[in-house]
Amino acid sequence: MTGSSRQPPWRLFTSIAAVGAVAFSAILLTACASEALPPVPSVAPLSEAQSEALAVSILEEKGDRILSLYPGAALPTPDRVRFVTQSEIAHVKADCVTEQGFPAAPNDEGGITYSPVPPDEQAEAQTLAAYACDVMYPLDPRFTRPYTEAELRYIYANLKLTVIPCIEQAGSSSPSLPSEHVFIEGWENGRHWNPYGDSGSLTMEEASEIHELCPMVPAELQRQ
Repeated sequence: MTGSSRQPPWRLFTSIAAVGAVAFSAILLTACASEALPPVPSVAPLSEAQSEALAVSILEEKGDRILSLYPGAALPTPDRVRFVTQSEIAHVKADCVTEQGFPAAPNDEGGITYSPVPPDEQAEAQTLAAYACDVMYPLDPRFTRPYTEAELRYIYANLKLTVIPCIEQAGSSSPSLPSEHVFIEGWENGRHWNPYGDSGSLTMEEASEIHELCPMVPAELQRQ
């Protein structure tokens, strides 16, 4: 057609998002008709001892990072008030650091934003205040528990059969999927394979759309 041009990927993201769950499911079934996801792995909940050990380990890592930045700093050791959920942590932490003298509010990325931003000479004090809030209101360990190998195999299969076709149907592209062994080994060592490729040509809003449309971790494995 005269004067026609290929739609930019971000316009396709919006169009596909509007199709709805029924049409999207049909796309994925067509793309993966010859294969199916394995059963969702069943994982036992953490015991109280396992939860406590994981919570302590996470705090120790945070403390070590702070001490590497501020050698000799005295890490605060307040009592734990309670574990918090993923959905409330930003609000709880914002209230906590505000009470410590560093006004903050939750932001759209799930973290907090300081307003005003503390000056450089208060950076250590602000960091220690945030750490104190982590001690008092740590994220419930069920949200930070590492994925088991069975769960990682399921995530890999979902990437292959669902996420990558979704990204491609959205008009974008994904890098070559590594082998299952390489994927799992990388994940267990903190090197998460990125299915979204180079999103540098997209705006933050456009990149957010495709991440929401094609989530890397399926809902059935999201930490609840």
